[in-house]
Amino acid sequence: MRGVKPNTDKLSCRRCGHQWYPRIPEVRLCPKCKSFYWCKDIIKVVRATKWYVCVTKPEHPRANKIGHVKRAVLVAEEKIGRYLLPEEEVHHINGIKTDDRPENLLVLTHREHRRVENNFKLHRSAP
Repeated sequence: MRGVKPNTDKLSCRRCGHQWYPRIPEVRLCPKCKSFYWCKDIIKVVRATKWYVCVTKPEHPRANKIGHVKRAVLVAEEKIGRYLLPEEEVHHINGIKTDDRPENLLVLTHREHRRVENNFKLHRSAP
């Protein structure tokens, strides 16, 4: 069925400017330049083999070079009513990095977070 517009939003690549309607909902690359940097509010990125859901917010203090912030950070900041301090991190209580429900997130200092993670690994490996 050529010429029929799919029931999705038009996407636009930040690198090459190409615009297209995706054929499948889970688009990961621009079809023209194979770039990951196409415009959409929520995207998934891989960091150290762990999946995090990121939101495009270039004005946020914790945004990376391409303007992405981990959604867990945004949810935790909304929960506590302020930006996270530079020494604070967000811990996922159940260990699932894509579960960004406020009740699953805990704001800790770097030191506290390492202690929690080490205790979790210690108990998990015990017989």
